[in-house]
Amino acid sequence: MGFMDTLKGWFGKAKDQGSDLAEKAQPYVEKTKDFASDAGAKVKETSQDLYGSAKDKIADMTDKGEEAVDAGEDAATETVDSAKEAAGEAADAVPEAAENVEDDVRDQFSS
Repeated sequence: MGFMDTLKGWFGKAKDQGSDLAEKAQPYVEKTKDFASDAGAKVKETSQDLYGSAKDKIADMTDKGEEAVDAGEDAATETVDSAKEAAGEAADAVPEAAENVEDDVRDQFSS
């Protein structure tokens, strides 16, 4: 029975030492849990801040894009209107220019 007593002694010692180590480790486990919880909260808060910031910037860029489209539409409308006006003036000038060319041609062949 001496061998069994020795084994029981070793296992008893190992069990006691394991319990002691578990007790000593408990505060570190708690600190680790607290740290992980705090870190998780900070990551969540930072993520929310970044999301809000990105959302605001996207909204701002959308507004600027809409303004640019409106300005482009206005410029295009002005350009079309100017082109129509110039085309109308040119169309009005064509008959007179044709008469002048006709007169010049007659003058050249009459002389």
